[in-house]
Formats: sequence, structure tokens, C-alpha cells
Amino acid sequence: REQGIEMLQGWTVVQAKGRRAVQGVTLAPVDAPGGSPAGSGRRELACDLLLVCGGEAPATALIAQAGGRTEYDPARGHFALAELPLGVWAAGEVAGEGDEHSAQVSGERAGLAAAHALGLWSWGP
Repeated sequence: REQGIEMLQGWTVVQAKGRRAVQGVTLAPVDAPGGSPAGSGRRELACDLLLVCGGEAPATALIAQAGGRTEYDPARGHFALAELPLGVWAAGEVAGEGDEHSAQVSGERAGLAAAHALGLWSWGP
């Protein structure tokens, strides 16, 4: 923006143009409810480069293998933890605690819960 570049938040590429090289793209606004490109308001832009960012998403494969479940979270823009099986604890970004302080606290909480479940630590005196 500082350099005069237009930022189009809430838009997506619906078509890339060109045969052996990118020559342009068609953009469309994304509908909030369904996440699909809206029918009107498309824009054509000439370009020679198309970059796509998938964003950051926590690694959920091990939790899924343990029987956990994820759901798409539109507020975060990625799949997030929806359900943990008994005997599995999660911390940090995968548990929805992304900033450094929250991740550390969630790690301590998950570690204490696991230690308690194993009989290695007690919640009280």
C-alpha cells in the first residue's frame, strides 16, 4: 500500500490466463457464507507472475492419527482442532493458542494434564 499497490482482501483468483507463461488472471470476490467466488464483480488483470499463499496452518496429522478431528475455521482461515480423543492433549497453535505466551501456557497446561492422567502429578496438596 505504501508503494501504491492495490490490496484486494476478500478476492480470489478464479482463472489464470496464458499458454506457456502467465499473462493475466481473473479475480472475483469471495462470498463469506460458502467461500465460493461471487458471480458479479469479476476483474481482469494483466500480469506475468501469480503467487499463492496457503497461509499458516498447524500440523494436525498426528492428532488425526490418534483419532482427533479437525474442522475448517473461517475466522483463522485453516483447519483447527475440533475434538481430541481421550488420553491425547494438544498445545500451541494446534490448540488455538498461537502467540508465544499463550502457546507456552497451553503447553504447560497440557503437560500437567498428561502428567496427572499418568499419576505423576496431583492438582492439589
